[in-house]
Amino acid sequence: NGLQYAVNSVSDAMTSTEATTEVVNERYSINNYAYYEDVTLTYYAKKTDVADLAVWVGAGIYTNSRDYQIKNHAKVYGGFPREGNPGMEERHPQLSTGIPLSAENQTMGLQVQDYETILQTHISIAARDASYTADANSSSVLWHPAECRLTTDDCWDKVASRVVYQDCEWDGFTMRHGYKRNCGGRNGGAGVQMYENVILRNCVVRDNRMAKGMGRLRGAGIYCDGQGSKIINCYVMDNYGIASAGVQNGGNGGGMFLIHGTTYNSVFCGNKLESSGGGAIRGAGCYFESANFYNNTVVDNHGASALGVWTASKKSSFLTLYNCIVMADDQYLLDRASNGIKIGFNNCFLQSECDKIDKTYGTTNVTFGDENYIYLSTSASVANPFALDYDEAVANGDYRIIMKDDYNCVNLGTEDLGLELDGVTLAVLPDVDMDYTDRVQDCRVDIGAYEYNGAASITPELSVSG
Repeated sequence: NGLQYAVNSVSDAMTSTEATTEVVNERYSINNYAYYEDVTLTYYAKKTDVADLAVWVGAGIYTNSRDYQIKNHAKVYGGFPREGNPGMEERHPQLSTGIPLSAENQTMGLQVQDYETILQTHISIAARDASYTADANSSSVLWHPAECRLTTDDCWDKVASRVVYQDCEWDGFTMRHGYKRNCGGRNGGAGVQMYENVILRNCVVRDNRMAKGMGRLRGAGIYCDGQGSKIINCYVMDNYGIASAGVQNGGNGGGMFLIHGTTYNSVFCGNKLESSGGGAIRGAGCYFESANFYNNTVVDNHGASALGVWTASKKSSFLTLYNCIVMADDQYLLDRASNGIKIGFNNCFLQSECDKIDKTYGTTNVTFGDENYIYLSTSASVANPFALDYDEAVANGDYRIIMKDDYNCVNLGTEDLGLELDGVTLAVLPDVDMDYTDRVQDCRVDIGAYEYNGAASITPELSVSG
């Protein structure tokens, strides 16, 4: 495959062949019992005598039944026009079928087919589903090699050694039609499977399917396990996970399973979980172990609670949300595997037709910042913060907000975000929102993936003197 050859070539050119190693004592947890194991980490540094290289990919459909691989020190950018000799200024990422165009892109008259850069393992949803009965062609669209894996089995989640990739980035792609079935141990992500130090930016992860007959299903769209990994300005939509094993198994994360990582300015919508074997399913939108979640919109996901959290394998389990819209429709907002899991809501807009936030544990170990906007026992069509009517917003996948007297998300967020996962660095929002407009307008950040520009709707008054 030409694209993968280019990625491999950049990685080879940028990565030293000399390894350095260190032994670290890492914390693991099993059923809330913590223990520590020595793990050998191997690094291959970036070469200092080579100019920065990257892979630029023009619009088109790139099909590879053997999937695409994340490689060390390789940055890959899609969204370039299919013709000509463009530079970065001609690039328009996140122009994708089914994603509403920004006002700027509409004004420019850009055509989706001229910029959308699609990676896929099957040529269609029908072809994806035809492979459902066989383990052949079972793979993520984009995946991190197994040598970088942090955790292994459900019971004893440890690895004796791993290679740590650095400076990996994939930006501006649609990743679709991935199919994953019966992958062993802690594994998942029919769309994207990623470990440490990966940035997934301006991507659309959609129409991927994961089926699990043994063990737990983890993330039909994205599976992420890595403290330094970030998901930024992404649409994760219409992914489908089905768990068909017995009651000791189940499915978690229709859109995403985030063991350890951070998500900004992203939309999780239209994802679905099912269980045909009686196993518990949690987090139709997203499922977490230890994570921070900033300015995201989770809406119109099906089959289970909007969010779920598991007892963590490598860190103490927690989920902290800032400036997020989470709408569960007729499901619970939250479903935790244990009441010891700590959740923090800060400046969030929360909706559910249910009468409590958590399916089993209520508000035990749930903390609320000074400003949250919580609408329980209320339908989504009533508690609607979006510019469009709720049904129209769902039909169009358009979750932009507008200033409202009731059910408002404009100018109600916070930039006081606490610390990043390293426990040292102050968290800072990206400069732009999902539409590439300034993330903070009208002096205060909004709630959700999109920022509302109130000044754009102001008509200046003109007067003539003399």
